[in-house]
Amino acid sequence: SQVLKTWVGQCPASGHCPTKDEEYGNLPPARRVERDMNRTEIHAVMAQQDGVITRTQALRCGMSSTSVSRTVATGEWVTLVPGVYLRSDRERTAGVELRAAVYGAGAEAVAWGPSAAWWHGLLDHPPARHYVTVPHHRIRSCTRSTRVRRRDLHWKDTVVVRSLPVTALPLT
Repeated sequence: SQVLKTWVGQCPASGHCPTKDEEYGNLPPARRVERDMNRTEIHAVMAQQDGVITRTQALRCGMSSTSVSRTVATGEWVTLVPGVYLRSDRERTAGVELRAAVYGAGAEAVAWGPSAAWWHGLLDHPPARHYVTVPHHRIRSCTRSTRVRRRDLHWKDTVVVRSLPVTALPLT
């Protein structure tokens, strides 16, 4: 796979950029190289998720927290909810909004009810409000556009459809 290196700072005036051996030497943090940031993998994740990526996914692909912040600051990505981003060249569709609601609710969150029914293809139109289930111990409040239900679900009650966790059909 294609691995790109991005710079947190600038190369010195001499034009010498640190090699992999030098990257964790005596260089100041502003001159360190990000390790193995895989743009191809990042774009593949976003392509599977309607142009959406979470901060955690970006970090797993090798981006640093600084790079994520810089990508948002330059306008390449737009923040949907804290920790969930959309490529700026992608449309903010109902599917993108549902992904933001579920991904933004954290690990183990799933779409349920009308949201899951729509995602499964049982409804022709998306619901006006998103329905998200989070584990019982998680404190997450409802918003104008999202109804949050706190409930522990058995793994057999959830499935992943088009890279989005949703309740399985019998529970939907």
